[in-house]
Amino acid sequence: LVERKDFEQQLAEGKSINRRLDAQIESLQEELSRFRSAASRGYTDQSCASPRDDSPRSTRSNGDRARAKAALIEVENLRVKEDLNRMEMEAAVLKRALVNE
Repeated sequence: LVERKDFEQQLAEGKSINRRLDAQIESLQEELSRFRSAASRGYTDQSCASPRDDSPRSTRSNGDRARAKAALIEVENLRVKEDLNRMEMEAAVLKRALVNE
């Protein structure tokens, strides 16, 4: 009788852990989907483009701004890709834990 109660308690705990892991996996998959969508867009927002001015000083500063903007976009894309990789690894670990429960 005691063994049965222990087994039932362990089973209930296992089911609770299973539900929590399922919820975590679902949340991570949703976040992963959002990151994949953002990464595929590539953050190529052109809304910050400056007005056209062809004076030598302005052309140089526009070029500098364009290079700086491109560098910022590249850094943001890299950060998103790193987050995506981290989330994929976390999802894989949670799936393995779920299978082993």
